[in-house]
Amino acid sequence: MQRSMRHGSTVIAVAVLALALAGCAKEAPPPKQASPSPTPTEQAAVFVAPKDCTALLGKPLEDEFLSQGNVLFSSTGGGGIYYPIESTQTGGSPLSCWYGKDMVDLSSFELAAQSLTPDAHEGTLSVLEAGGFTEVTNGDVVTFTQVGDEGTTPAIVHILRPDSWVTGYRTFGGADSVATLNGWLATVEANVYP
Repeated sequence: MQRSMRHGSTVIAVAVLALALAGCAKEAPPPKQASPSPTPTEQAAVFVAPKDCTALLGKPLEDEFLSQGNVLFSSTGGGGIYYPIESTQTGGSPLSCWYGKDMVDLSSFELAAQSLTPDAHEGTLSVLEAGGFTEVTNGDVVTFTQVGDEGTTPAIVHILRPDSWVTGYRTFGGADSVATLNGWLATVEANVYP
């Protein structure tokens, strides 16, 4: 009988001990998780000056222009059938590329880009702000737009970043021309910010 009581006491003691340990395990703090390794920070895109119109536009866009009957009127590098035509970007040293259909009124258009120093950026910003454009700011990018009309006022889009100035200009203005310029400028920006 005594042995049986001892055995019962042992079983009860083991059961109590197991419950106590289980309770402790629940109260123990969760194990520390390894902190995630830091992700590399994204580097800001840097303007890369194009060396010629093909580099500015990209071959697919340039081919599209030519397939539509446009010709190169003038480029900063000295090419084009009407070289030299000044850029609509006043000041600095833009790469300017003028295209159009020869002998067709209101068919000419320009795409231009240049790098800017901080001082040149501030000067360009002041000039464009005073130019009567519609201005939209997105972070450090300021876009200046003139819609123009279909006959007397050109469509113009200037995109100003801290380190660059990109411009699209179409002699034939209007909302459709602005939309076209915005599409072309998206391609140009992809080329100058590879």
